[in-house]
Amino acid sequence: MSIVILPEARAYLRIIGTDLDPAITVAMAAAESEVAGFIGGDTPATRWPEPVPAPGDVKAAALMLVRLHFEESNAVQAELWRGIAQRLLVRYRTDSGLGGA
Repeated sequence: MSIVILPEARAYLRIIGTDLDPAITVAMAAAESEVAGFIGGDTPATRWPEPVPAPGDVKAAALMLVRLHFEESNAVQAELWRGIAQRLLVRYRTDSGLGGA
């Protein structure tokens, strides 16, 4: 199970139609990978198996990261979105991210 599904990502990005679905799908995969890397432990699919949805703050963070990976943005804007997403995810973090510390 993905944290975000394609119709949700399309709606969040305000995309009508399916022409950009391949690019959105790549952005979704990158966002999910970034979420998994940040929170550590089980993958999101294991942590929130179907039919259990990911919590709203996790979904919001993933959607922000989808936007970050999909749209062109400057480094300052990208780090702002990433920082907000990480603040939403920090309570789900299972490790320090410091290589076993």
